Amino acid sequence: MLTIIQQHEVFRQWKRFTAESVFDGSIIRPIIGESWFRSREYGVDPETVNIPSVSIDQLKSRKDRNRHMLSIASSYMETIYGFISGSGGIIALADSDGVILHVLGENVFENYPGFPSPGSIFSENEIGTNAIGTCISVNAPLEITSAEHFCKLLHKWNCSADIIKSETGGISGVLAFFTSLDKNHSHTLSMVAASAGAIERQMKVESSLKEKLSILKLQDLMMNLIDEGIIVIDNNQVIKAINRQAAYLLEIENEYPVNRSIYDVIRSGINFLHIISEGRDIKEREATIKLRESIKKFSISIAIVKNESFSVEGLVITIRENRLVHNIVNRVSGSRAQLTFRDIIGGSEALRETIRLAKAAAGSSSNVLLLGESGTGKELFAQSIHNESSRSNFPFIAVNCGAIPRDLVESELFGYEGGAFTGSKKEGHPGKFELADGGTIFLDEIGDMPLDAQVDLLRVLENSEVVRVGGKHPKKINVRVIAATHIDLENAVNEKAFRDDLFYRLNVLMIRIPPLRERKDDIKPLIEFFKNRISDKLQKKIESISEGAVSALHAYDWPGNIRELENVIERAVNVCETEVVTLSDLPSAIREKSVQNPPFENTLSIKSNEFKHISSIVEKNQGNLRRSAIELGISRSTLYEKLKRYGISTSGHRKK
Repeated sequence: MLTIIQQHEVFRQWKRFTAESVFDGSIIRPIIGESWFRSREYGVDPETVNIPSVSIDQLKSRKDRNRHMLSIASSYMETIYGFISGSGGIIALADSDGVILHVLGENVFENYPGFPSPGSIFSENEIGTNAIGTCISVNAPLEITSAEHFCKLLHKWNCSADIIKSETGGISGVLAFFTSLDKNHSHTLSMVAASAGAIERQMKVESSLKEKLSILKLQDLMMNLIDEGIIVIDNNQVIKAINRQAAYLLEIENEYPVNRSIYDVIRSGINFLHIISEGRDIKEREATIKLRESIKKFSISIAIVKNESFSVEGLVITIRENRLVHNIVNRVSGSRAQLTFRDIIGGSEALRETIRLAKAAAGSSSNVLLLGESGTGKELFAQSIHNESSRSNFPFIAVNCGAIPRDLVESELFGYEGGAFTGSKKEGHPGKFELADGGTIFLDEIGDMPLDAQVDLLRVLENSEVVRVGGKHPKKINVRVIAATHIDLENAVNEKAFRDDLFYRLNVLMIRIPPLRERKDDIKPLIEFFKNRISDKLQKKIESISEGAVSALHAYDWPGNIRELENVIERAVNVCETEVVTLSDLPSAIREKSVQNPPFENTLSIKSNEFKHISSIVEKNQGNLRRSAIELGISRSTLYEKLKRYGISTSGHRKK
């Protein structure tokens, strides 16, 4: 993934190549450079404004030829898209010629230049360097971003693609994931490669089953190459094939269960006869399965196998451990920490000491307790600690304990079994601790957690296992806890509002985040940061904030801390009528504070001779109130009020 600076450098090299057919090889990857030369040889116009496409009849014919791949890939694409929906991604399936067969994605991009749609041709000889076409040319997974694309209309895209191979080793198609540059994630190429591999393996398994169930030895060899547990049963629920991973998960590694009933291995939890009679596939359903000696939770997928006459011949059962599934979901759906210590603004001594302690905590596996008033940035520190720790590649799950309804706290944190309460999902649901397995859970506003839930949380911390609501069997977990609160927990313990044993369990590494009033040296850089970010977001040109306004902001006590400061700057940018934020653009509470400790404004009039100063400025600008207001550092509405208050007329100053 390229940085913005690298993107600009690549764009300069692209312009140089399209004009002179040369580029800097230290900047452009060899695989991209070679593709650019091929694109030039194909006669591709880098300034083209359209993606070519096949006719409707040709698209239908291509879909018919690729029916098997399309049916399998569509199901995987829907599953992936269910995880990433709302994150600004587009999933596309292309055939071996680079023609798009199927697309799932955000309709917000439909009018976006280079939008992949069914029938679009993304081959290299038609639109030059792009992830799909170049992936086919080099027969390898590939990520292409911004100006690495040969055609300019694709420069706003980032695309990762990988080959779906046929049984003979040729190319069946390509799976690709498109994102706009501002939505790109570092994990996309690995996600695409894993998904393409899963489609490829599923195609192999289903093709083998359709050819003959009798060639079990070859089938076993193929199935044992698959990471998931695979079981094949016929319509009498008799096991016809099973791979080593399934035998491991079902605790029958030393047995040969082929030609025995599936119920001899899986005692209860799934009604296979009902699934056969229904004749419908099942995708990624969580199931609690009773084995011979234990009870386990798995993610189950079941595919119906039918013969030429569409009669059910059996089932292909895929089983995976819940932890693996949860980690995939968390990576794709964004349950991860985005912020690091580099995102913390300020350099005051108090802040530097807090960051030092937080970095020390990141190197430990002990529980962390963050104390600080509302708005001081407790989650920013929690995410930074996680990203600096050895758990950074695992989930970061944030929970606001004060925002969860009291009667749902336990089910949200620890999950529930199917039918545990009215309105619950029939298949049950994992809690936040299960989803955070391997990573970090951030329990914000821990002081607002009900006492009965505190008992269950203490048990989880002591035993490293959870029991779902309505469940009986504990599940081992490996989770690092970072808790935070704005209340005085020691006082809450004394008042019996918080359990003392839970407090001592959480209070291993305590870090106090100082309020903004105790680190006022950080106010000025924070003002500048928020001014730039908010003016960019609102697309409003704000050059600066006047000295008087900055002094007033510095004098204020900020009971709402950084969050309040950000809101005040956003308000000021919204109401400002010039390119300079002034004292009059600030809320009255801050202005009143500045009157008690008046700041030095460059207008000089606020301290002493305001009447004379305003008159001289208006006269100097020949009655032009817009220029006068800018020079005075106030808004025009404020200037009108002062003119009226002092009885200053502008008519005599206007240029004749």
